[in-house]
Amino acid sequence: MKMSIGVEYALHCLLPMIDLQDKSPATVKNLALYQGISESYLAKIFTKLTKAKLVQAEPGVKGGYRLAQSPADISFLDIFEAVEGKDSFFRCKAVRHASILLQEEETVPPPYKTPCAVRKIMSGSEEAFKGYLQQYTLAWLHHYTYTEVLSEQDRLDTIEWFKSQSNGN
Repeated sequence: MKMSIGVEYALHCLLPMIDLQDKSPATVKNLALYQGISESYLAKIFTKLTKAKLVQAEPGVKGGYRLAQSPADISFLDIFEAVEGKDSFFRCKAVRHASILLQEEETVPPPYKTPCAVRKIMSGSEEAFKGYLQQYTLAWLHHYTYTEVLSEQDRLDTIEWFKSQSNGN
């Protein structure tokens, strides 16, 4: 499985929106500018986030996006599935049933009726991956970012930057 850059873009752009909830909505243009990423690609991501009801669009000249849920209720898995989709990573094609050994059999022998080990392992790895992402929320990311990585001043500077953009400065 290869994850698109869209998941990373979404997480990094949703993070400052937590502090902007009571201020002007964040625009895709400003989020893209702030993060140094493609505005057109980010717009497609926000369409997916809106469809998943993780953000809500506010129309108009002063419009933009706000979180549609509490940061504590938006998991990394929610964001991953909004951007990448909910389809299973592994698509079992029952390859073992096409074996040359079965081509002359009228019925499938009992050993081939048991659950496939490949499917079991691949499904289990997907469940573990999704379970891991489910443990982390935007609220956790915000707390971690501003207590372990960046400073409170960085957080305030980010708020101020978005505020200056919404005021046209």
